[in-house]
Amino acid sequence: MGKRSWLILPLRQTLKHGLLLGLVFCAAVTAVIWLDPRFFMDDYTPNIQAAAGPDVGFPSGPTLVLGVALIFVPLMGGLVGSLAVATRQAPERANLWSSFLHCFLVAQVGNMLDVVLMDWLLFVWWTPAFMVVPGTLGAPGYDNYWFYFEASYLKPGPYVVLGLLSMICALAMRGWARIRSS
Repeated sequence: MGKRSWLILPLRQTLKHGLLLGLVFCAAVTAVIWLDPRFFMDDYTPNIQAAAGPDVGFPSGPTLVLGVALIFVPLMGGLVGSLAVATRQAPERANLWSSFLHCFLVAQVGNMLDVVLMDWLLFVWWTPAFMVVPGTLGAPGYDNYWFYFEASYLKPGPYVVLGLLSMICALAMRGWARIRSS
């Protein structure tokens, strides 16, 4: 009997799934910011938040619903879809732990792509006009690479959120597999 792998799929395929999820997620985030850059106001640097002022407000109504759908559907759909492909290709390795690990790694690769493409290249380096919150043009926070690295990798929030989403996907797939087998 061969050595048991902690991953459902080889790391190379897991990385491919993460890159695909990351590209879809980046496109969704770009679409939401294009609708209303205030949607992610809490994710902007403190300098930009201060320049925007306390009355900037948060999007509501249809913009809020569309924004949440544009972010949540691709993220969860990508994780569940990736896990479904993985469990179909290697059902003998699809236990709860390996399913969770697969989803978490896919999400982390997607997060890395979000930091590099969205935060550093698009937001900090290029800063297109549609990403600038009205009244904050020229604010010093638009060139802060460290802020986005720290927010994504040095604070527990992203790990907790991605961990919970990964566990939800893993539990959902395990439940689905039990329903299908009965």
